[in-house]
Amino acid sequence: MVPDGLSRVRSSLLPSLRRRLAPLLHPLRRPRGERPTGLPMTIPPPHTAACRLERIRPRDNTWRFYSLALWGDLFGGCILFREWGRIGQAGTVRLTHFPDRPSAERALQKIVKTKIRRGYRPAAGEMPWC
Repeated sequence: MVPDGLSRVRSSLLPSLRRRLAPLLHPLRRPRGERPTGLPMTIPPPHTAACRLERIRPRDNTWRFYSLALWGDLFGGCILFREWGRIGQAGTVRLTHFPDRPSAERALQKIVKTKIRRGYRPAAGEMPWC
């Protein structure tokens, strides 16, 4: 049986402990309101290609971004990193594994082509191929 005072201490410490451990347990999540900066990890894996697209339409109140990067993995495959959302807000992240680099590059090119068709343009200072 747990003494009553100890259970109150434990319940009051639990939320603060969860907040402190959340970045360690979920490294791809950012606190709400933190500005997206591209790769969310503190030490990003080496990437071979990266691209950031933006769609800004003040008339429609649309301020969107879409970031793409290719990462090599330890097993000879390739990972396509995608992050999208509203500029200035935390974005959604999706990682897709491919068995080889050419298939990942084809997927990246297909996504970029689709996004450009939908009105996205390379962000200022980005590579022209993007």
